[in-house]
Formats: sequence, structure tokens, C-alpha cells
Amino acid sequence: MEWKIKGHRGRAARISYRYRVLCSPHYYDYTCAKFCRPRDDRFGHYKCDEQGDKVCLEGWQGPNCETAVCKLGCHPEHGFCTVPGECQ
Repeated sequence: MEWKIKGHRGRAARISYRYRVLCSPHYYDYTCAKFCRPRDDRFGHYKCDEQGDKVCLEGWQGPNCETAVCKLGCHPEHGFCTVPGECQ
């Protein structure tokens, strides 16, 4: 995170200071309120970018990257896959 500069003025004095927020692991955003922990299990297959957004691992798609991308040519209604690149 980058440093911020803040200041306050009173009648007879003023104060200025620099600060930065360091989030705990897997927390993002300037308030550390966004959570993203990389997964590669039945709950999702993704890594987290520098903003804490999920980035699907290759061969996975969906909001939590939980849906395998089937083999090219797999029938959209009658075919399915549980592992990327397969077709059943």
C-alpha cells in the first residue's frame, strides 16, 4: 500500500502526518475489507490479483472458478466434464 498524507489545523497549531494501511494476509482494499484466499479445491480454482479479485486457474470458469472448461467440441447439453479438457 502507498503512503497517505493527512493534516489537521487548529487555531494555534497544525499537525500533518503520513500513514499507510497494511492488511493481514488475504485481505485487500484500503480498508482491508475485501477477502480473497487462493484456492484449488472443490470450492474453487483461482488465485488473487493485487486488488484481491479472483483470477481463474487455467481450465476453470465461473464466479468462484468452480466450473471446468470442457474439451473443445463437447456437446453443450449432453456432454459434461468435472476436470478441465475432458468430455463425458
